[in-house]
Amino acid sequence: MKVAKLAPSTILPPSADNRTWILHLDEFNKADADKMAAVMNLVLTGEIGGSADYDEAKGKSVKYKLPRKTVIIGSGNTKEQKNVENLNVVSGMDTATSERWHRAGYLPYNAESWLSSFALKEYDFFGQKLDTRVPGIIINFVLDKVLENGNQSDPFLIPIIAGSEEGMESERTTSPRAWTLIADMMYIQMYNDFNADKELQKKYKEHEEPFKAFVKDPTNQINYLKKQVFEFGLKGNEIVADIISRYIYFAENRVLPANILHEYKDHREKVKKLADKKGAILYLFLGVAYFINDSEEEYSEKELKKYCINVSTFIEDCDIPSEDAVAFIQTLKRSKNKNSDNFNEFMISISDRYKNAYGGYYHTSIHELK
Repeated sequence: MKVAKLAPSTILPPSADNRTWILHLDEFNKADADKMAAVMNLVLTGEIGGSADYDEAKGKSVKYKLPRKTVIIGSGNTKEQKNVENLNVVSGMDTATSERWHRAGYLPYNAESWLSSFALKEYDFFGQKLDTRVPGIIINFVLDKVLENGNQSDPFLIPIIAGSEEGMESERTTSPRAWTLIADMMYIQMYNDFNADKELQKKYKEHEEPFKAFVKDPTNQINYLKKQVFEFGLKGNEIVADIISRYIYFAENRVLPANILHEYKDHREKVKKLADKKGAILYLFLGVAYFINDSEEEYSEKELKKYCINVSTFIEDCDIPSEDAVAFIQTLKRSKNKNSDNFNEFMISISDRYKNAYGGYYHTSIHELK
């Protein structure tokens, strides 16, 4: 007799391993019918259907089985995507497939998550330390799109239509992957141009980190984004123009939390221009709370009075609702900073709107009702 022995798996862990494993089946719903059947069997029984290794000790073939402590996660795309007409080539999740998964969840695009976990991270680019993984002009656009109507998915759903012949168009959107590719192209072109141009190097040599200063220069960000116009498809000029106009508007009307607290009078008109941008005022208002929480030196009585009057005027100018004021109070309350306590007390004494919100901050618990 001849025995055929299958090569042992070099990817899957040993069956007897007692550690906890996570098996991620990426794009699992793109598999054809035969492979999907194997996936279904793997999820249900933990076995690779039909595959067996010859076990010399037992004298027979034994199916491979996942370690006992294995969590299986499958991920894939939906058949339809918002703002795109063509369909993803994926297999439908029939009842038999769906029932084999313990839980199923839909994960939409989330700008806040993408920014905090990726785009705003420091980046080591060929030995050059950059402040963010993605250029500021893109970060500003993503933030502004979210603040525009409060939808975390909007920055990633702008249609990109490529191709020139009718019926030959391909469609996609400005997904996180698309923004990352554009960011990479901008950084690569900046890096190559900077290293090849001695005049550019002289222009920024007075900076401690010349290339970082070159990258952060708003004019350079605009110029290098323009070079990516074809990456945005047939309507690339319109999309790039929108990104640049928002970037310029932000630069001209930028207001920081410190400006609200220390010198609100000088920035009052800029704030009024921002008032019609949904979410922008709340974002700025909470920024003031974090700024107070992070302050190190205790405010003098004169400073405290000035700062509270500035914030009170800001609240009235922007007609900030009670629920937003409660969020501001909650942020201050999480701090052990003396300035935060003093600020709360003084605001209650001078602002009825703030005082009412402070009353709404407290609630009767279920235990107290009992």
